[in-house]
Order: sequence, then C-alpha cells, then structure tokens
Amino acid sequence: MIGRSHNDPNFPNVHAVSGMPSEWIATVCKPHAYANFWTALFPAKAQYLYPNTAFHLPRSVHSALCSAKYEEASDPVVLIAVYQSEDLMQLDLADNGIQWYCFAAVDGNLFVMATRAEERVMGANSLNASPVLAPLVDDGFIVYADPGR
Repeated sequence: MIGRSHNDPNFPNVHAVSGMPSEWIATVCKPHAYANFWTALFPAKAQYLYPNTAFHLPRSVHSALCSAKYEEASDPVVLIAVYQSEDLMQLDLADNGIQWYCFAAVDGNLFVMATRAEERVMGANSLNASPVLAPLVDDGFIVYADPGR
C-alpha cells in the first residue's frame, strides 16, 4: 500500500483504496506543458490536467480532463471529477456516455476517474476492465462499467 488508505466515514460503503489523487492521476494520465490549473479542492499535479471542455457535469463539485497514457484508446481522454454523492456522480457519468469508471472517497467527497473508451481487457479478478483505468487496480480501485445501471 502506497500512501494513506482512503476509507472515508462519510462514505462507509465505498471501497477503500491506497495512494493520493495526484498519484492516481499520474498513473493514468500523460503529462503536458500546460500548468496553470490548480485548486485546493483538486489535489492533483497541474502538469497533467486540462480544464473540462468535453463533458457536461452539472452535479460535480469540480472536474478536469487529461490525456490517457493508454494511447490505443478509442477515446484517449480521462475525465476526473469530484462529487458529493454517488447518485449525482452516476447521473452525470451516464448522461455523458461514460463506459468505464472508478472512484474513491477522499476528504468527504467522491473522486472519480472515467473514460468513454470502449476497449476492455480481462482484469486480475477475471472481470472485464478498461485498459485506460486498469493500472489503478494496483491501488485497490474497482473498475466499473456502465454507470447509472
């Protein structure tokens, strides 16, 4: 386990994961030169993120995008967002055609990473997963398909 375990009392049913949001972002996102995006709510290394211009997320607290490290993806964009409840997160993800997502409880909010890429691989747990998000399984994430269903 790298970093502290995220087991948030506000979300007792959310699977605990290890690491920090900045580490998770570095795991699935390619770095770039744009480095002006930063807020206290979004503890991520700015060199990975772009402002969200591709997804309509009216229920999110915060959102951003990055380019996926998995370059063969049919949609090479990773959505990163923060929500106050799982229901709100599920609605936004479903409304935006998200195929795969994973999330963790961090500091009283849900931190989600998602993709519209359709590719799938067999995960270590013998379940299908997205190759875009699969590296996060090492931190304890569960990669889910078809939000809102």
